[in-house]
Order: sequence, then structure tokens, then C-alpha cells
Amino acid sequence: MNEQNQPVKISETHPVTRNEASIAFAVQHYTGPIPSAEQMELYARIDVTLPQQIFDLAKMEQTRRWEEVARESELRNRDFDLLETQEKHAYQTLTTNAQNIARGQWFAFIVCLVCLFAVVVCVVLNQPWPAGIIGTTGIAAIVVAFIRSSIIVNQRK
Repeated sequence: MNEQNQPVKISETHPVTRNEASIAFAVQHYTGPIPSAEQMELYARIDVTLPQQIFDLAKMEQTRRWEEVARESELRNRDFDLLETQEKHAYQTLTTNAQNIARGQWFAFIVCLVCLFAVVVCVVLNQPWPAGIIGTTGIAAIVVAFIRSSIIVNQRK
């Protein structure tokens, strides 16, 4: 009997030839990076270098996976840093907008007071036409400014 056809025992009940053993072994499965010891023995029977090749491949795969996990972690950290920067920028923008709105409201209040003072001075000096024009124009300008700012705010949303 030649070496290829000598019976090989892959289990207690099934002695088979080497060719059948390699076919039967190819059908077996396992989970994890390294096969069981019994399967490694069968690989060694087929080719003596196969178990070492399997170990080397498992090491390379594990190294590649750890590098991939590290790379993903680094990308995730960059994303968090970017989100944190965007959040800070958004907060600064909102704070600046709130300050600008408050400043605009104070300016409108002061303009109203100046217009009211000018109207009172015109009335005291018996000048009703300038008083009417100053009062109407001043209040109309403030109303237009508020309407424009509310339109711009709505367009940004």
C-alpha cells in the first residue's frame, strides 16, 4: 500500500485514507483564529508547516485588528474633538448674537428717547410739523429695523 492510501484515523469510528482525511478535514469547522489541537494535528499530517503558517496568519490578523481598532479609536477621538470645537463655536455665535440683539434693543430705546425729547422740544417751541415728522419718522425707522431683523432671523432658520 502506498503512503496516500494508508488508513488515517480522524475519529474512533472512521478510519479513512489520507486523501479522504484531507477532504473530511476541509469540511470540519471551528470558531476563533486557531483550530483545535486535533485539527492542527490533521493539518500537520497534510503538511508539516501548516500549523506554523496558521499561527503566523493568526498573529498577523490579530495585529491588523488591533491596529484597526487603534485607528478607529483615533478617528473617533478626532470626531469628538471636532464636535467639541463646533459646539464651542456655536455657543460663541449664539452668545455674540444675543449680545448684538441686546445692544440693538438698547440703541432703539435710546433713539426713541431722543426722538421723544426732540418732539417735546418742537412742541414747546410751537413747531407741530417738525414734531410730527420727527416723531413719525423715528418710530417708523425703529419698527422697520425690528421687522427687518426678525425677517433675517427667520431666514437663517
